[in-house]
Parts: sequence; structure tokens; C-alpha cells
Amino acid sequence: MFYLEDDGTSPVEEFLDNLDLKTRARFCWSMEQLRLRNVQVREPLVRHLGGDKHNEHAAKKDKE
Repeated sequence: MFYLEDDGTSPVEEFLDNLDLKTRARFCWSMEQLRLRNVQVREPLVRHLGGDKHNEHAAKKDKE
């Protein structure tokens, strides 16, 4: 479900694994809200982080 590096590691999952229980529970709640509300969700639940990592990754996959 999360971004994977070329070597198969998931920095997001590694980050989440190191969160305290309260923060991880809050993250899980937020993810559930995203799933339930789909594209209707707005700030403060989501924010654009900047950059174009998704498009860079997609372009790299197309070249393979």
C-alpha cells in the first residue's frame, strides 16, 4: 500500500513501525478516514507535500 524503493524496502512502513502507539493509532484513524471519504477529504486530513515523486516513479516504471 505504501511507496516501495527499488530494492523493495518501504521507508513509510519503517517509519510507522517506529511510531509510539498513540501516534500510530492516530495515523490509522486518518488512513481510515481517507478510505471512507475517498476524494472528498480536505485539510487538515491531507496536504500536498510538494515535489513530484509519484510521477517520477511512474515514469521510471514505464521505462522498465
